[in-house]
Amino acid sequence: MFQFSFSFEQETYDLQLSYNKENDQLMDIYIVRLSDRQMQWLYTVDEEKGELYPNDLQTYLDTKIEIGDWLTLDLPEGYTLGDYRGDIGYCGGALISPRVYVPKIEDSFSPLHWNYAGFVGKVSAPEDVFVFENGKLNPDRFPRSNHSTELPVGIMDTVTPGSGWVTLLVRGCHDLYTAADLCELEQNGEDLSSLETESNYWYFYFVKEDGHEAYVLSLSAKEFTKAEAVSIAQTVQMAED
Repeated sequence: MFQFSFSFEQETYDLQLSYNKENDQLMDIYIVRLSDRQMQWLYTVDEEKGELYPNDLQTYLDTKIEIGDWLTLDLPEGYTLGDYRGDIGYCGGALISPRVYVPKIEDSFSPLHWNYAGFVGKVSAPEDVFVFENGKLNPDRFPRSNHSTELPVGIMDTVTPGSGWVTLLVRGCHDLYTAADLCELEQNGEDLSSLETESNYWYFYFVKEDGHEAYVLSLSAKEFTKAEAVSIAQTVQMAED
């Protein structure tokens, strides 16, 4: 893989290229904006279709995602929604500060949205994740994560972010350490009983039948009771509505 950096209108970008060493064939070209980690494919090779140029570079350079393009919400005093980052959550999003869990392992495996007060994000390929049956959302179908236990609470009729949107509430519990991490910490003299080894969240999934986009709001159960989380979710409004 080759990587080049360049600047454009006060932003820095990485342009990355990969190739097949066996036949010295160029395989992929993609660009990453460092400020928000937003990535775009510019060139790839498809086994059936051959060379593809799926996206226009100038359009990408001129476009920067803002969470307000997706939805708006009101957070209690002391909590702030950050800027969009392409490497947050399932498919890009923004963290809700402050950070409320800080694992004692540098570069912990746990993703950042398992560490902060919450996050707002987009769900990739929602048509393949969520299922509507006779017009009703199946509460047992939602995104799942490794190192996690996630249980549906149910459809929240009191949370209506816009016309046609359905809200599913899920309770998630995530490991902040792997078994190997805990073993290493214990061998180094760490008292494991004093560690927070899990993080707990309320997940509100906003879904529309036959919709091509779905969104999620997570809120830390350490910071918010269920009633408080529902109250925040009730402030969500979809931008398209």
